[in-house]
Amino acid sequence: MNIRSNRQGMTRRGFLAASAATAAGLSVLGGCSEGQMFAGKKKKIPVGLQLYSVRGEAEKDLPGVLKAVAKMGYEGVEFAGYYGHKAPDIRKMLDDNGLVCCGTHTQYDTLTPDKFEETVEFNRTLGNKYIIVPWLDPNANNTREAWLKLAREFDALAVKLRPHGMWIGYHAHAGDFKKISGETYWDILFGNTRKEVLMQM
Repeated sequence: MNIRSNRQGMTRRGFLAASAATAAGLSVLGGCSEGQMFAGKKKKIPVGLQLYSVRGEAEKDLPGVLKAVAKMGYEGVEFAGYYGHKAPDIRKMLDDNGLVCCGTHTQYDTLTPDKFEETVEFNRTLGNKYIIVPWLDPNANNTREAWLKLAREFDALAVKLRPHGMWIGYHAHAGDFKKISGETYWDILFGNTRKEVLMQM
């Protein structure tokens, strides 16, 4: 579940608590158009599958997995690896099965200045707007100063991605809730980033 911003006075920590009930492996499709989401008389909330949950099968047969996911009724997927496939080929697999890309788990080191444009182009080809960093080593980043530095870097990435119509976010892990002087790593990070930086549970 991606959480974008504060709404109706709810704090970001409130959003965090509310999102805890979200089922593992599911992702609300922010990438769907408004027409898709509210087609017909009844509101329709499109749901996508986080492919990390079927990573073993996807590594062996990504086209087959995407076909099966579409047959199950999912409308999109979030990638957690590409298994050697190129972006145009993946986009064709998505289009052939009527799926959209609702996010990618993108390693932080692929967002460095020398790789940024390549990463943006890969995601643009997939039709993806949500670039989610899946993991940051809590042992390597175990001081308040380290997480404040990461917060500044995520803010800078949010600004760089905005002209491309894309968002940056971070995916939660248990280690992110270790505390420094009573404050979790997670709260240090998101307490010091702009609201455009997404929280993902």
